[in-house]
Amino acid sequence: MEAASVSPSFYPLDSGVLLSYEETATGFVSHLRSDLSMEEIPTVSLMEEPDADRRQLLIDQAKVSIVFLSVGYAASQRHMDELVKIIDRNEAERDCVIVVFYRVTTDDVEKLEGEFGEAFKHLAGGFSDEVVERWKDALVKAGYLTGRVVSRDQHESHRVTRVVGDVSRWRTHLRIPNSKGDFEIDRRMKALEALVLLHDDGGGGDGVNGNICGVGVCGMGGDGKSTVMRHVLSHIQGQFDGCCLIKDRGNEAINGELFRLNDTLCREKNKVLIALDGVDVSQQVEHLLKRCGWIGCGSRIIVTTRDEDAIDVVAHGGIKVGTADHKIRWRPYHKVEGFSDEEAYNFLVKIAFGGRVLPDDLNQVLKKVISYAQGNPFALRALCRGGLIGNTGARVWRSMVEKLDRVANLDIQAKMKTSYDALPEEQQDMFLDIACFFEGESVDYTVEMLEACYPYCDVRDEVGYLRKKSLISTDGDVIGIHSLHKAMAKEIVRVEVGSPGGDVRRARMLWNHDDVRRVLSNGTTVSASIRGINLDICKARRMGLPRDAFAGLSNLKFLKFHISPSCSAPCGEHQHYKVYPSQASIRLPDKLMVLHWHRYPLASLHSLFNPRNLVDIHLVHSNLERLWEGTMDLPQLKRINLSHSERLVEMPDLSMAPEVETITLVSCVSLAQLPSSIRDLKKLMVLNLKDCVSVKVDNLPSLAALGSLETLVLAGCSSLNQLPEMPPYLKKLVVDEEWRSCC
Repeated sequence: MEAASVSPSFYPLDSGVLLSYEETATGFVSHLRSDLSMEEIPTVSLMEEPDADRRQLLIDQAKVSIVFLSVGYAASQRHMDELVKIIDRNEAERDCVIVVFYRVTTDDVEKLEGEFGEAFKHLAGGFSDEVVERWKDALVKAGYLTGRVVSRDQHESHRVTRVVGDVSRWRTHLRIPNSKGDFEIDRRMKALEALVLLHDDGGGGDGVNGNICGVGVCGMGGDGKSTVMRHVLSHIQGQFDGCCLIKDRGNEAINGELFRLNDTLCREKNKVLIALDGVDVSQQVEHLLKRCGWIGCGSRIIVTTRDEDAIDVVAHGGIKVGTADHKIRWRPYHKVEGFSDEEAYNFLVKIAFGGRVLPDDLNQVLKKVISYAQGNPFALRALCRGGLIGNTGARVWRSMVEKLDRVANLDIQAKMKTSYDALPEEQQDMFLDIACFFEGESVDYTVEMLEACYPYCDVRDEVGYLRKKSLISTDGDVIGIHSLHKAMAKEIVRVEVGSPGGDVRRARMLWNHDDVRRVLSNGTTVSASIRGINLDICKARRMGLPRDAFAGLSNLKFLKFHISPSCSAPCGEHQHYKVYPSQASIRLPDKLMVLHWHRYPLASLHSLFNPRNLVDIHLVHSNLERLWEGTMDLPQLKRINLSHSERLVEMPDLSMAPEVETITLVSCVSLAQLPSSIRDLKKLMVLNLKDCVSVKVDNLPSLAALGSLETLVLAGCSSLNQLPEMPPYLKKLVVDEEWRSCC
């Protein structure tokens, strides 16, 4: 089934796109029609119209036509006659004709060479010289029109995207209105439109039209920035003297588009609407502004980008508009809102299934598709292709979704990876670290952990840089990673590792259970390049580790054997040790900085393990009795969480751990006392002893010297009959209500 096809008898072609193609191009055209449908651009196919008079009417009505020249096209009299009529219409009315050279070259068409030439010559043999000359003339003229070459070895989806961009650009130049958009587009249009048209006199305007203002539309790839911007342009361009959409960000293209716009205007200072789409660097915006000295007050400039810095540098750098005395006034960044789950479902049903009612088993699969795309329109569209448009079999869609857990969708991966590829190597490493280990963590915690790993850079600034690149979010001071960026990170790691049995020595991170098992279970398969291991043990099979499992991982900094927050069973209900030593002991790498091991199975850490690089110890529901014997040098340690370790009887001497900020020992029911060295932890801010039922006040050191302690939790400490000596600046004390009344 092809998306967005409309019966010609009900179709106003002056607002849509006419398609002329033959059967071999049907697959490419199907994807193109789906993409144009998402842009709310309807299409009509000449191949679907059997009546010759109706075909002529459609050609006469069309403002934008796309011709797919292929070997089969050259072999058909009907299609060659269509081409002649479309070219004649183009010359008479100056409408748009976009030519797609489908699996043929421009030389094949213009010089009648290769398979295309052979097919044409075979057709021409049965017609008069006059007819053949008209066909040849049309082919030569087609070669000079806006065109895209789609060869057999190219990824067609990229060409589809480029053709959609060509259509949108031409529609803007021709001032073709969009058809009425669905609520998904309309709602997003209104938010951006209001920001663009917001009146701004600001002390330099004319009191009516206001200043020249700019709006930066920022966000991740595929979130609909360009789509919404183009809809806004089509809707409001009538309020300006001229409108220009620039897709190619090269200086020559910018100059050419601005020249064409200026050439159509009759006044010296014009109120114009200019959009620069898909900006990579600030120099592109700067070049645009310097060429806009002829635009007048009330003009608006819209820039879409994944990188806020591309606008920040210009906005704060004193760049003027041409030679004007005043600078452009930049509005707050606008982010296009992603689809809600309901909108995403309606979108999938409309694009992939033509609005049909779906069976329950397919609806369940679509929920997983929606969760994976997380509101990203491009991803939803790409997943429609992966599930085969029009296929209502749940098995096909389920297979596509299951494959996503192993291998990312190529179209989505290419779209997301553009921003990652533009990063310097160290920032790429930091992004992978964050995507792998710090999603859902606070910005402060993430910075603390990474500062020990990247001592020679300002980690907080680098985290902000990644946010500006739209690769992470920091809403509410919590690190967020879009599911598509996380999938991209996993795919980068997967490619480094290669297929099962591939060379893991190139890997920086390990996420996949089979790769982790292969590295840790095989002492000969080691890699000094591996920086982190992240394994969700909810999804993993039981894994026995040999004594030397970590022997070759000399640069391992992050180790997480954890329970996913989305796991259906709370972590305390997992009664089995999923990752365990097959022998009595196992030594961890000395460079380890973050150690998270749910249900750590041994009574203590290895006696030869040197924990001096540890920053965060998180061993909940463990089998620990003690961490280690004696006093260890712990210059970087900041956090200790041994909660629910029911056999823990002893905390180590922390006199050489001056940076510790948080100690969490919830439900350590066998722990009777704390070491006296705790009173020396001048930076300790949180001490949580909730439900430590064996702790007695006689075994608690004085806390009066802990000048940084802000939170003390003693609720559930049933053996305590009085409070220990309190620190002077304590902000939060949590005790049982009954005990509080006694105190």
